Amino acid sequence: MKRYESNITLVIKAMEGDREAFNLLVDQYYGAFMCIAYSHLPDKNLAEDVVQEAWLDIYHNLYQLKEPGKFLAWSRVIITRKAWACKKNNPDKINEITMTDLTDLQKYYVEKSSLGPDPHTQINNHLEIERVQKAIQRLPNKYRKVASLHYVQGLDYLEIAALLDITRFTADIRLRRVRHMLQTILNEKEFL
Repeated sequence: MKRYESNITLVIKAMEGDREAFNLLVDQYYGAFMCIAYSHLPDKNLAEDVVQEAWLDIYHNLYQLKEPGKFLAWSRVIITRKAWACKKNNPDKINEITMTDLTDLQKYYVEKSSLGPDPHTQINNHLEIERVQKAIQRLPNKYRKVASLHYVQGLDYLEIAALLDITRFTADIRLRRVRHMLQTILNEKEFL
C-alpha cells in the first residue's frame, strides 16, 4: 500500500477490514487527535488515554460511518465527547490549559508525525495558529468553545451544532459572531 494514499481510500479500505489502512490512518491522525484531546484535557496522560479509547471506538464503529469523506469530522466528535466525559469524571486531575502547553504539544506531534507538512508550512501554520489561539482567549466565554471547535479543531457549523447539541441556525449565528469578534481582535495593533 502506498504511504500517501488518499484519506478517503484509506477510510474505505479500513471500513472493508484492511488493518494496514487503519494503521496508516492512526499514523496520520494520532498527533492531531492528541491536540484535540489535550485542548480539552491539559493532562497528557489523560489525553493519551482518551485518544487510545477513541481509536478503539473508531475501529469498532467504522462500519457506521456513512460517508468516508467525513471520517475526520466523525472522529473529532468521538474524541471531543470522550474528552468531555473524561473531564467530567476526573475534575481533580484537570488543570487549566495554557496556550503555551497546547502550542508545545502541537509542535511535538507535528514534528513526530511521519506525514506532517514541510518545515516552512509548519512554521507558518504554527504562527497563525498561535495568533488565532491568543485572539480566541480574548473572546467572551460563550463564544470561546465555538471558536475553538471551528478554528482549532476545524469543525464546520453543522459539526459544531451536532457536537454541542444546538440547532444549525444557532451554531451558524454564533460562528458568524465569532468571526466578527475575531476580525476585530486580529486587526488591533498588537495582533498585526
